[in-house]
Amino acid sequence: MSCFGAGKLNNSANVVIGALYNFSGIQSALDVPSSKGVLLAIEQVNSNGGILGRHVELILKKGDSKTDTVKKLTADLIKENPTAAALIGLSD
Repeated sequence: MSCFGAGKLNNSANVVIGALYNFSGIQSALDVPSSKGVLLAIEQVNSNGGILGRHVELILKKGDSKTDTVKKLTADLIKENPTAAALIGLSD
C-alpha cells in the first residue's frame, strides 16, 4: 500500500491518514522503522501548522505479517475511516 488516496478530505478539523504496519513477524524489520518515520513526519507537519491549517491525525493498525490479518485490518481501516485522506504503510 503506499500513499494512495482512500477518500475525499472530510470536513472535520483533522486530516485523517490511515496506516497499517506489521509490528511482529517477518515484515516487522521493515515496517517498525517506517512507522517511526511516519510518526516523526506527522509530528513535524503538525508542529508547522498541519495541512492547510488542519491537524493531521494518524489511525494506526498493527499487523503481524500474516496475509489474512493484513487483509482484515486493511478492510477494517477503510470501513472505520471512510473519509480518510490517504492509506499508507507496508514497507515491502
